[in-house]
Amino acid sequence: MTAERSRYASGFEKVAGMVPETVALLRAWTPGMSAETLADAAVAWNLLGKATTNRVRDMVTRGFAQRYLQPDDSPARVLKTLSEAGMDLSRLRTLLFIYTARSSSLLADFMVEVYWRNARAGRATLGNPEVQRFIIDSFGTTKLPAGWADSLVTRVARGLTRALADFGFLRSRRAAVHDIIPWRMNDYTARFLCHEAHVRGVSDLGILELPEWAWLGMETAEVPGFLSRLSASSGDFLFQYSGEMARFSWSYAGMEGFLNAKR
Repeated sequence: MTAERSRYASGFEKVAGMVPETVALLRAWTPGMSAETLADAAVAWNLLGKATTNRVRDMVTRGFAQRYLQPDDSPARVLKTLSEAGMDLSRLRTLLFIYTARSSSLLADFMVEVYWRNARAGRATLGNPEVQRFIIDSFGTTKLPAGWADSLVTRVARGLTRALADFGFLRSRRAAVHDIIPWRMNDYTARFLCHEAHVRGVSDLGILELPEWAWLGMETAEVPGFLSRLSASSGDFLFQYSGEMARFSWSYAGMEGFLNAKR
């Protein structure tokens, strides 16, 4: 993650999770298409329904481009392949969450430091004031060296909880309180993370240490056992682990083979 991305940034107050909007934009996007061209097409073709021109451009530039076209367009290529192959939306939105958390340390840290701590403690709800406190507590740190205005803190907190509702982690109420949805990572997501990390050049041992496991609620000590079970049931890879050594043997040469395999 770059130095810029390691710092918290606003943006969720503008676009939240935008799951159905992303699916619509993926249909129109083609490899090599710039954010500006996609925004023009979305406006011209009315891809996002009644959204205003400014709203469409915010969703493309602050949402789609930052999440799926950085540092290159490989996230958008992967997601387009899966979307056009008819992937179930519940699975797809978890992948959208992963790429969004990679582009936003605010979201990634919130999941680990607030959401999952509350979920593991058995809490049933999460309120916007807790999200605001998480942001305010970051003032003066390397994550957020300068404070934000109260109004921006409020808007970002609301956008962040809306995003978590879009991604399936919260159920929003009309008030500033949201139900924590019992959530468990599905096997496909884990298999995807392993293959995608391997293709990116992550070492076998490094796959066990991916930050995404924590974003998705898994403790570090749980990962080897979880992957051993997947190894025995999925046929995607063989996994061996001895405590200090981890070794994968892959069934697919690259990401394309995995994406095109039966899901």
